[in-house]
Amino acid sequence: MLVSLLFMCVLAVNGQKSTDQQSSNEPSANTVNTMALAANASSSSFSKAQSIDTEKHGFAYEEDFKDAFSASPQAMDKYWEGVHQMMADQSNEAIKSFTEACKIDSTFAMAAFYATLLTNNPEHNKESVRWAKMAYDNKDTLPKDLQDWISLWRGLLITKDCNEIQQCCDAMLTSDRKSRIFLDDLGENLCAIEQYEKAVKAFSKLEALCIELKSDWKNSGYYENYGSACHAMGMHEKEAEVFKKGLIASPDDMSLLWDQTRCALINGNDEAVNNLINKMQKISKEKGYTVQSPVTHEHR
Repeated sequence: MLVSLLFMCVLAVNGQKSTDQQSSNEPSANTVNTMALAANASSSSFSKAQSIDTEKHGFAYEEDFKDAFSASPQAMDKYWEGVHQMMADQSNEAIKSFTEACKIDSTFAMAAFYATLLTNNPEHNKESVRWAKMAYDNKDTLPKDLQDWISLWRGLLITKDCNEIQQCCDAMLTSDRKSRIFLDDLGENLCAIEQYEKAVKAFSKLEALCIELKSDWKNSGYYENYGSACHAMGMHEKEAEVFKKGLIASPDDMSLLWDQTRCALINGNDEAVNNLINKMQKISKEKGYTVQSPVTHEHR
């Protein structure tokens, strides 16, 4: 959610996996570079979260950010300023606010961590690594699950240690933290290392939390990743349900439309396939590109 953007990297697999079985193997050493690319993909989740109605659901999304600790009221003010800017998709302004928070309190781990996610792109890789190190060096006062989250990103950006990445994801999955940002990032990273069964568990927790908070999570990447994890597990009815919800939130999202078309095709729903293809062709014509049928060109 934080710099919410959409770029998905799926790790290479050894051999052909069935769609109804999750890989339980730990990622091999030669997947480390792809994991680093997946880290760039993860950060995209966050910026799309800006489509949440922050006035109507302010409390709901602020719950995601509440466990941030600084002895300085001024640093906390800058932190919350950065949170609101981040959720409004004002990434540059949010980075400045988190930077100011860390200037006031150089041990402010969560401010540094969200700056890590916001700067996680090829142009600012060195800056993101610097923030990740600062967050990691000051994480010890945080709850264990937030320490694991920070350590995960250290693994993705700095050590590129497959075992560390796997262990952090597994530890995060046991957390009872009620944070959609936390769960969304966990699910996306589990998809990136092809731990689809575990990804479904993470996304299911997020889904239940949205119901509890009476606030939808309108990051289209969440629906795409959740649905794709269900697809990999052979859970095609749930896959269709997830993509349908995603299209309610983002009706013209081409990735979701394509995924829903694939799902309808698998389920033998020809009418839905035709309707979805017609909609994609209409959007494509408006945007100046063409759509191939999923019958001849698989989306994933």
